[in-house]
Amino acid sequence: MVPGQMFSLCAQCGVSLSNDRYQDGVAHCDCGWVNVQQTTTKPNYFELEKKTIKLLLSAAVALVGIFAHFATWGSYGFEIPIVTLQKMTGTLSAKGYEELAKVCISIGKYSCAKESYYSIYSSKGRLTGLAQLASLEYRLGESLNALKTLDVYVKAGGNASEATLLHGRLLEQHNRVGEAVKSYEVSIANSGQFLPVTATSNLVRILMQRGQYNKAYDLISTFHDSAENAIGYLNTEKTQLENHLHKQANRPGKGRRPARAQGVKPMV
Repeated sequence: MVPGQMFSLCAQCGVSLSNDRYQDGVAHCDCGWVNVQQTTTKPNYFELEKKTIKLLLSAAVALVGIFAHFATWGSYGFEIPIVTLQKMTGTLSAKGYEELAKVCISIGKYSCAKESYYSIYSSKGRLTGLAQLASLEYRLGESLNALKTLDVYVKAGGNASEATLLHGRLLEQHNRVGEAVKSYEVSIANSGQFLPVTATSNLVRILMQRGQYNKAYDLISTFHDSAENAIGYLNTEKTQLENHLHKQANRPGKGRRPARAQGVKPMV
């Protein structure tokens, strides 16, 4: 027998079929029987090792990603993927955006919070999103951005008392006093059951700076008449105005005082 040579038997006539009778793995016996040589392929351990390493690396990257996700979002890590999916599909509600913004603020992700507040306006058409965005920008020291946001808010018809009060403050800071007066007036008009102390005080101060003392006095009087507890505010300013109006009325050549200022007694 020649070393390295293999033989098989014809299943039909029993004749030995040597390896040299195989061509491309097929041997033909003289009797017509055909035999296909069975070959055994050895496993490629190098390729198997490469696939295993790739799989392990992929698993490691996935674990690092999961760890980073929970390190960023903390206890909210399970909720955020659902919220993200809702954002992508456009099914996240205005309340959902608001809750997401609160989560983002709680972990210091302010850009995420700003985007969420703006989405309340851009995706849901609610002006409250702009008011909330401006409030956050103001708290972060971004007064110019807050002013620009509130300019858009007011132009779009926003008139909430708190938002227009902030708008008035920012307008004053940027020397847009005439517009600030209008914002304070809107804030006072829409204050509802809450006393518009700050808006009224700021507006009185501007009127006094402009020399519109009668108008400032009337504004304080209207404020005091608006609620029982209002009398506890702006009394210093009212006293100053009473003294000024009294002196003005007693000047030689001065005519009759405005109706609201009449009857004001001088402070002894």
